[in-house]
Amino acid sequence: MHHFFRLITRKAPIVLAILAAITIFFAFHLGKLHIDTSIKQMLVEDLPEKKQYDRYKSEFGWASGDILVVFKAEDVFSPAAFKKIGRLTDGLKSLQGIRRVVSLATLKYDLDFLNEWTLKDLKRNVFMADIFANHIVSTDGKTTAIVVVLEEDCQINSTAEAVESILGKHRDSNKPFQLYQIGTPVIGHTLTKYTEKNLKTLPFFAGLIMFIVLLLCFRNLRGALTPLTSVSVSLIWTFGFMGLVGASLSMVTMIIPVLLIAVGTAYALHIMAAYNDETGRRSEHNEAIVAGLTRICLPTVLASATTIVGFASLILNEIQVTREFAIFSCLGLFFMLVIHLTFIPAVLSLLKRPNLTKVSSSGKPLWIESFLVKVLRITIDHPKAVIVSSSLIALVAAAGIFRIQVETTPINYFKEKAPLRIAFKDVYKNLSGIYPVNVILRSEKPGYFKSPKVLRQIEAFQDFVVGIDGVDIATSVVDLIKFEELFP
Repeated sequence: MHHFFRLITRKAPIVLAILAAITIFFAFHLGKLHIDTSIKQMLVEDLPEKKQYDRYKSEFGWASGDILVVFKAEDVFSPAAFKKIGRLTDGLKSLQGIRRVVSLATLKYDLDFLNEWTLKDLKRNVFMADIFANHIVSTDGKTTAIVVVLEEDCQINSTAEAVESILGKHRDSNKPFQLYQIGTPVIGHTLTKYTEKNLKTLPFFAGLIMFIVLLLCFRNLRGALTPLTSVSVSLIWTFGFMGLVGASLSMVTMIIPVLLIAVGTAYALHIMAAYNDETGRRSEHNEAIVAGLTRICLPTVLASATTIVGFASLILNEIQVTREFAIFSCLGLFFMLVIHLTFIPAVLSLLKRPNLTKVSSSGKPLWIESFLVKVLRITIDHPKAVIVSSSLIALVAAAGIFRIQVETTPINYFKEKAPLRIAFKDVYKNLSGIYPVNVILRSEKPGYFKSPKVLRQIEAFQDFVVGIDGVDIATSVVDLIKFEELFP
C-alpha cells in the first residue's frame, strides 16, 4: 500500500478530478430519489397472511384504505351543517384520484328518490339503520364522516394534499379538530413529509456535531473539514446510486445518512490522527502522508470489512425494507472506505504542512489528551472497580431487553401531542376508527350465504366479535339485508 499512497500523493489533481467526475455523475441521479412509506415494504411475500391479503384484493378490489374526512357540529343534521357537508362532498368529488365519496349528503340523494325527506326525516332514518351508526355519524349526532374512496392508481400524497386544500377553505383556524382528515393514506402521507423533513435536518445536525468534535480534537479546520468532505462525497455516491437503480427512501433507509456520518467520521478521525502523528516525526510532508496512511490502512480496511459483514447479515431478513437498508448501508460503507483512502491523502498532499502542537500555549498537554490519560490511569489503578461497575451496568441494560416491545403500527411513530395522533384518538372516540379487520367467509356451495340459518350464524358471530376488547363495531351482509328491509 506504500506505493499506492505514494502514487495518490503524486497524482493528486488527477485523483481528485476522477473522484469529482464520479461525484457529479451520482449527484445527477439524486433527483430521482423518492420516498415510499407504505406498509407494503414491511410485508413478507412468502407469509400465508400475505397470500390471503392478495386473494382478498383480487376478489374485493384494491384495499389501500379510505380517507375519512371528519366534521363536527352541535348537530350535523342542522341546515347549516348539512349545507357545509354538501359543499365538502362536491369539492371532494371533483378531485382526481377519487373513486367515490360517501356522506350524509350522498345518502340523502341515494335514499330519498323523490326528494321528500326533511333533515329530521334523514336523521331518523339514518339512526334506524345500524349500518350507519358510528360509521357515517356518531350516536350523539355531533360527528360525521365523509368517506373518500381512492382509485387504485391514485397518487396518495398529492390526493391527500388536495383533500387538505379543500378542508383548509372550510376549516375554522381556531378549531382545527372540527374538520380534519384521517386514515391510512393520510398517515402514509404525513410519514412522507416527516421523512423529507428529517432527511433535510438530521444529516445537517449530525455533520455539525461531528465538525465540532473534530475541531476540538485537531484544533484546526484541516482536521475537521477534510474528513467531513470525504463523508459528504460518500453520501452523494450512496444516494446517487439509489436514485440510479430506482430505489426508494423509507422510514428505515433514511437512517443511512446519519449512520455513514457517524461511522465515516470515526474512520477518518483515525486516518487524520495517524497523519498528524507522522507529520510530527517527518520533515517531508508527502512522506508523512504516505507513512500515516500506510500504517492505518490495514486497520481501517479490517474495521470497515467487519462493519460491512455485520450489516450484510441483515440481507437474510425477509422484510424488503430491511434488506434494502442492509444493501445500501454496505454499499455506502464500501464507497466511504474507497473515498477515505483516496480523497483524504490526495487533499492533504495539496495542502501545506500543518504546524502541529501537542501542548497548549501554557505548556500543558491539550485537554483531550489530559482527559484520556486520567481515564486510562483510573482504569489501570482500579481494575476491579471498573469491572464491577461495568458488570452492574451491563446487568441493568440486560434487564431492559425484556421490556422491549415490537411495534409496527404507523400511528405510534408519532408523538402523543402530534396533530395526527390527536386526530386518530378523536376519530376512535366519536366514530369507529380507521383500522378495519376483514373476516372472509367462503363456501364451495353455491348460494350458501343466502340461507337464513347461515345469516343468523353470521349475525351471532358479529355479536361475539363486538365483545372482543378493542373492537368497536362489526358490519356484515346481514346489516345490508336489514338496511334493504328498511328502505325497500
